[in-house]
Amino acid sequence: MKQKFIILNLLCFLLGACTKKPKNNHLAKNYFQQSVLAAEKNKREALSLVEQSLKLDPTPRAYALKATLLYQIGKYEESLSLFEKVIKEKSTPLHLKADVSNNYACNLLVLNQIDKAKDVWLELTDNRYYISPEVAWFNLGLLDFGSIPNQPGTLSKPNKLKLEQAVNYFKKAIKLNTDYIDSYYYLSLALVRLNRLEEAKESLIQIIGIMPEHQGAQNLMKAINQPKKPTSRR
Repeated sequence: MKQKFIILNLLCFLLGACTKKPKNNHLAKNYFQQSVLAAEKNKREALSLVEQSLKLDPTPRAYALKATLLYQIGKYEESLSLFEKVIKEKSTPLHLKADVSNNYACNLLVLNQIDKAKDVWLELTDNRYYISPEVAWFNLGLLDFGSIPNQPGTLSKPNKLKLEQAVNYFKKAIKLNTDYIDSYYYLSLALVRLNRLEEAKESLIQIIGIMPEHQGAQNLMKAINQPKKPTSRR
C-alpha cells in the first residue's frame, strides 16, 4: 500500500533571490526542462539531464527534481539526503519546501522511519504554503489503516482506535476536497472493518456518483449488500 507521492510540477516554481547568475544559466534551464519532459517516459534519462543542469546551476528546484527521480528509481537513501538538502536550504522557496516535504515523508516511510514521516505530514496539514493539505491527511489515514493486519475476527482495542483515527483523517481529506476518490474509498474500507456498514455505503455512493466505473467501489457495495447466509443448526 503506497502513500500518495506527488509528482512535483517544478517548472512552475521560480528560483529564490540569488546574487549572481552563472553565464550558462540558460543552458542549465534547458537541461532542467528537458529532464522534466523526459521524466514521463525515462527516469534514468531524466536523471542524467538534471545532473547536467545541476553542474551548470545548482538550484533548489533542480535538486528537488533529482531527489524525486532518485526516489522513483529506488535510490531511497540518496533521495532522502537530497530532499533534506532542499528543505534545509535557505534559498528554497517556501512553496517548494512544502511540496518536497510530502515526498520526503514518503521516502522516510519507505526507510521505515514511520514516526518521523507522520510528524512531517501532520506539519503539512497546517502549512499555509502547502497547496494540497488533503494529501497529507490522506497519507496519515493510509498510514494508520495500513498498519492493521487484514485478518478476520474481532479487532483489538488498539487496532480499533487506529481505524477510527484513520476514518477521522480520511474525513478531513474529503472535507478539503469533496471529489477525493481515494479518500472516499479507503474511508469505506475502514468503516467496513469497523462494521459501520451504513456509513460505508454512504461513502461508496459518493464514489459511484463521481466515478461510476470504479470497480473497487462497486465490488465493495455488492459485498455489503449481499445477504448473510443463516448459520445452520445441528
